[in-house]
Amino acid sequence: MQPNDYRPVTPDELLGKPSMLAASIMHRITELKHEPGSRLKLLMHGSPGNGKSTIAKMIARALVNERSDIESTIGGDLKVDMVREWQRNLCYNSLWGGWRVKVIDEVDLVVFEAENSMLKLLDDLPEKWAIIATSNGPAEKMKERYRTRFQYVSVPSPSQDEIAAWLAAKWGAATKIANWIAAGCCGNVRDALNQYSTYITTGELQCGIGKKPSPTQWAAKHPYLARRAAESKVAA
Repeated sequence: MQPNDYRPVTPDELLGKPSMLAASIMHRITELKHEPGSRLKLLMHGSPGNGKSTIAKMIARALVNERSDIESTIGGDLKVDMVREWQRNLCYNSLWGGWRVKVIDEVDLVVFEAENSMLKLLDDLPEKWAIIATSNGPAEKMKERYRTRFQYVSVPSPSQDEIAAWLAAKWGAATKIANWIAAGCCGNVRDALNQYSTYITTGELQCGIGKKPSPTQWAAKHPYLARRAAESKVAA
């Protein structure tokens, strides 16, 4: 399996703080699943590639008794007709006795025309239904109408050292390569896996198509902290 094909399925397969957060959430979900009158409206926000969508899938799988009761989409693709179809189906329970779950990645990208229907869906959500959403933006950037309807969970990113150690331990990356990738990915595990897969295939660490940058060139494309870490750890 190539590193970029890796898909965690349990909390312990995530890195650092996201792993601990996922374990805590999953413990609560196990209890919630069997509580009478329960429903879930959860929005996880944080930096790209830190495990939000993976945790959302874990929650969804834990709630349902049959995978067909999970429907996933991206905010930009969620149109008003789809939301209205969900509203019409609120009166139907799962045929399998579990929950019905909608997963919406990047919910902040839902088009304006679908927003009002989305809010009505959240307000009318019956028991044994879950809306699990993610956003790459900070909570304060979300619209007030979402902030008053969802439970908000901030998902932290793994540290640079955690990503570097994991690349070395699980995937056999050389220390310098692991440090270089970890410094540049800024906590984005998905990006780290893609970068290392590219390195395995081409033997080069690429900042762009056909480029083989120095560590400082790569780090210059990222925020100050990542740039400083890259220069101190791998530029020598």
